[in-house]
Amino acid sequence: MIGLMILAFFIFVILITIGLAYVVKRKWLRYCIIIFLPLVAYFGLFFGHFLQLFVQPIYCHIHQKEAGIVIHTTPEEWKAAQGKGIVIQPLDRFKQYDASLFVHAYDFDFNYETQKQFDGNEYELYFVNKKNPSLALYISDGYGTFNHEHYLYYDIDKNMILATFSTYSIIYESFFLPFPKVGYECESRDLFSELGKYIDENYTSSE
Repeated sequence: MIGLMILAFFIFVILITIGLAYVVKRKWLRYCIIIFLPLVAYFGLFFGHFLQLFVQPIYCHIHQKEAGIVIHTTPEEWKAAQGKGIVIQPLDRFKQYDASLFVHAYDFDFNYETQKQFDGNEYELYFVNKKNPSLALYISDGYGTFNHEHYLYYDIDKNMILATFSTYSIIYESFFLPFPKVGYECESRDLFSELGKYIDENYTSSE
């Protein structure tokens, strides 16, 4: 169905191009119509693929040093540090979740700080670690075609940033056909799961 829509669209563009080229008398304007109108139609439909093939490699190369997990506090430093002794308990409505490591902040009897400032970015509270509720994950979103997300794992009790990681992607949405948004990730690894596993193995066990 989508293939037929694309074919019909380009047939329509070709007919419009021929009609305009026939009507227009000036040669330079006629040539511009013949060249640029089909190109505009092509990029309108397949600009996402153009981004993926030519723009994404450059964009990802620029941010390659920023992407990935960065450890700010090692497990040894974290265990040696003294905390405030904050005790966070789950509320009665808190239920045993599935294998998901992350849960909502409102499941606990603690007023979590909803915003954090770090390295020039503003982070919003995202999730709380299931096994150690004093560990909270914050996220800073950057929306647009060139999209970036920064994640920050923070220990509320010890006032420490444990780890951060950033992801970069190009988000494209066609304006001509009802295509869904397409995202081209710079990093193929699942950094979100990697960080969760790392935190679970190193910062949630008994000290």
